Amino acid sequence: MTVQVRELEQLLGTLAEVERSEARDYSSFSVRGKRFGYFWPRTRTVGLKQTVSEQPLLVVWEVLGHLDLLLDAGRVHEHVTEDGSTYGVASFALAGTH
Repeated sequence: MTVQVRELEQLLGTLAEVERSEARDYSSFSVRGKRFGYFWPRTRTVGLKQTVSEQPLLVVWEVLGHLDLLLDAGRVHEHVTEDGSTYGVASFALAGTH
């Protein structure tokens, strides 16, 4: 994923206990000795270390993050139907459609 360096620095600054290590071509990030990510400044690329079982969750987080951006921009509308549960059932539609 290509990132703005300033945005990456701001994000990492909000995380507790993150340690940065420098190598020749990249930086790595760890918490309590567990490495979780890498940054290659030449290409402005970030890589996250995850197990195969964690990958679907990361995909869901990415989709939900994009959905939040689309909602905030007014490009998508959300409709929640009460179903007796705590949160209801949400459905989404592109702005300008029904």
